[in-house]
Amino acid sequence: SHGAFLQLGAFTTLANAEGFRNHVREELSWLGTRLELLAENGRYRLHAGPYATAEEAQSSAARIAAALKLKPFLVWR
Repeated sequence: SHGAFLQLGAFTTLANAEGFRNHVREELSWLGTRLELLAENGRYRLHAGPYATAEEAQSSAARIAAALKLKPFLVWR
């Protein structure tokens, strides 16, 4: 899918990426099916999205940041 995504983390192993994804799913059930793992160049990135607009993504980023104490950043794909 295409659009605005939030990157929540990047990992060198699939196990760590999946573990983090499961943690995010438990903590933020409202994200639900919006979580997606991408494998690229030996890295595994956890993205949430897609969002229709950058504003919608930033609004979600604020909720995620508050809940998980991390700073998601916006990526376009």
